Amino acid sequence: MVYLTALSSSECLTNLPPWRFLGLSRVPQEAFKDKAARDAWINLPGTQFHCYSMYEGVQANLRLRGSHAGQDDNPPLEMHGLSVDYDAKMTVADAAKSLSEMMDCPPMWFEQTLSGNGRLVWMFQSPLKIPSRKFLLYFLDAIHEKIPYRKLPGLDTGALKPERYFTNGCRWTLLTRQKVSRASLVGFALKASEKVDWTAREFGKASNLEDIATECKKVFPRFNEWPGDFTVGAVGPSFWIDGSTSPKSAIVRDTGMQTFAAHATKAFYPWAELVGANFVEENENLRLGKAVEDVWFDERSFITKDAGGKFIFHTKDNLRMILQGTRGLQGKLRRDGQLSEVDRAIVYVMQNNVVSEAASWAFFPHGVFNRAGRRILNTHQIEVLKPAEELTDWGATGKFPWLSAFLDRFFSPREPQLNFFLAWIQYAYVGFKNRNPKSGHAMFIAGPVGCGKTFLARKIVGAAFGGFADANAHLTGADNFNAEMFEVGIWVIDDGSIGASERVHAIYSENVKRSVANKEHRVNGKFKKAGMVEWQGRMLVTMNPDPESLRMAPNSDISMLEKMMLLRAGEKSEPFPPQDELAGIVERELPYFLAWLSQWKPPEYCFDGPDNRFGIKSYADKTLLDAANLSSGKNVFVELLIRWLTDYFNEQQPQATYWEGTTTDLRVAMASSPVYSELLRPYRPENLPRMIVAAMNKGVLNVEVVDEKSQRKFRILRDDKFSKAVKQPPVPQSENSRFEKP
Repeated sequence: MVYLTALSSSECLTNLPPWRFLGLSRVPQEAFKDKAARDAWINLPGTQFHCYSMYEGVQANLRLRGSHAGQDDNPPLEMHGLSVDYDAKMTVADAAKSLSEMMDCPPMWFEQTLSGNGRLVWMFQSPLKIPSRKFLLYFLDAIHEKIPYRKLPGLDTGALKPERYFTNGCRWTLLTRQKVSRASLVGFALKASEKVDWTAREFGKASNLEDIATECKKVFPRFNEWPGDFTVGAVGPSFWIDGSTSPKSAIVRDTGMQTFAAHATKAFYPWAELVGANFVEENENLRLGKAVEDVWFDERSFITKDAGGKFIFHTKDNLRMILQGTRGLQGKLRRDGQLSEVDRAIVYVMQNNVVSEAASWAFFPHGVFNRAGRRILNTHQIEVLKPAEELTDWGATGKFPWLSAFLDRFFSPREPQLNFFLAWIQYAYVGFKNRNPKSGHAMFIAGPVGCGKTFLARKIVGAAFGGFADANAHLTGADNFNAEMFEVGIWVIDDGSIGASERVHAIYSENVKRSVANKEHRVNGKFKKAGMVEWQGRMLVTMNPDPESLRMAPNSDISMLEKMMLLRAGEKSEPFPPQDELAGIVERELPYFLAWLSQWKPPEYCFDGPDNRFGIKSYADKTLLDAANLSSGKNVFVELLIRWLTDYFNEQQPQATYWEGTTTDLRVAMASSPVYSELLRPYRPENLPRMIVAAMNKGVLNVEVVDEKSQRKFRILRDDKFSKAVKQPPVPQSENSRFEKP
């Protein structure tokens, strides 16, 4: 036991138990009656007396001091007994009388303090090793179940603090020779241990216990005596302590080993002390690194992969549960104010695994890549259908006879349309398979009902590309949430899904043109951060060849023709097998078709030079192109304009070489005739400039644009199409009109 010569002293002395100190005569008389006088005397630096403690610190020659900012200046290492003050006058007779209430664990000594109050002292059979001050506080709270010090009135709870030193009363009486057994102390120490946060900084760093066990086998021969799993809370021998023979004297903690071995020099050994600080440091870095592997942060959500490889977006709370529940990190809040392992991992992700956006970049490289200064996490997981390993021929002798026969008879005429179609799908498929997508044409296929257009789009092309999306709502602006569109490599639109209104058709045409020409698209998914992605997929639109259905083809000015394919399918010539049988055929033959397609060399006429941004030439069936143009609302207006201009150049201004004016001038001039006035009603004035420009781009009208005085004027030049006079249609009159002259 240690003691101070005065309460102002810092140096601890030993080898003088308090009941053997006989210095009562050194106490000034006023100190017996006056507490202030007593406190002043015992705190004088020159006082030579005896102030003892039941605790020894890690530095045995220095006094214990209280905890400051979570740190002990000299934390307790051993506890020799328990000394309890009572703020009540007590004699030896009173103390002896109290023994009847403490028969299971009576005090060993009674000490009468200098003030005349009582103090009871329980001595331990052997010193109890203390792993930390917080453990000691939990132990003191639990030990009253064994040591009944709370049964007497006047308990001074403040005197239970470990850093409290007791001024010796010098009047000691031995009540019993019974000491508190070591077995009892260990039992209550275990209780206190369960409340301790063993991940607190004072205990060192937590490590992966499998790695710790492997290292302990190398360092400590007796580790082979460990009886079972080496997991947190497991009990076994103190294998690292020489002379310790108890098979259950140690407990595995997150940060080290707690021991109750009598031969131990302390109660807790951190992993750094057992297997080396370098090993623990490297193990921690490796463990935290593995825990946050493939965890990303897009400044809104945390992103991980599930067991199936799918990317999942999480809140911080959800990620915290994942890191703790499935990745082995400690999430318990530390009482020392330091972040838990889980929170440290989250901070690491927020600082180091940040991406500009996490979105699906269809068929771009997996994982994280940089694009134009942005760090992109590609969440795209779809793959194209894998081709068969065996190469085979086209036709009846190959291993995709039904598909090759279907394609042979699908287009009308077969050539060159089939080769353009195969070159189109090949260019896209190979790029997707290699995760190096390239821009390509929008494909429009018109054919009669039942010819297999939808089957071709969905079951052949869609299946080859790993799936498709119905793009109707997206291209017409009906759906603002479009994230699913960019998960696939092909957008499909079927017959009749585009509305008949000019406004919807204009939106559709513009979106088709923009989607083909522009790589970047704004993606807006529900509950996800909006962002820009590059999409180098394809569009495939199927339609009937009637004038109304052909409106699904976008307005085909020269710039749009470069971005599209327009192919014509023939009449249905062979019946389709039953649905289940057909599904089996496609599943069986499509991989062989893709293997053939991957190595097929398209004819030279399909290419337009190595610098073509869409890989192959554009192609449009002339019959369909003309019919589509005639079906366009813009074309109807142009027909009306040509007829009015014919009247203008032949009847109103026969000598004129051009008409010039703003679109407002044009509409007013045309509306001056009752017939044209009625026919102009469907056309909004603000749309007329685009219609005139479209006619100019198609070469239908010879138009010059003249900008002057903040006005845009159109100069429509006279040419051969206006040379033949067309008589202006008469104003309709009803028969026997009462307004006619007799």
